[in-house]
Amino acid sequence: MLKNNPQKLSQRDIAGILKIDTKTLYNWKKNKPELYEIVMLGFRFKALLEAQKNYTKELEQLYEEILQKPHSKRYLN
Repeated sequence: MLKNNPQKLSQRDIAGILKIDTKTLYNWKKNKPELYEIVMLGFRFKALLEAQKNYTKELEQLYEEILQKPHSKRYLN
């Protein structure tokens, strides 16, 4: 079972995003751990996807910077 939420969101934050009461979220964690784990995996997936998008942007920027340097095209082709 996942113990830490990936985005450091509070239980109140998570409940707000899901539009449920914090008691409902607590009950899922206690009485329906599989459901709670699926919900937390969704948050983890979202965080990983956002991180991947940021890494892709950084790589694109680095690539563009490299292309601007003299003699760089010779090494990239």
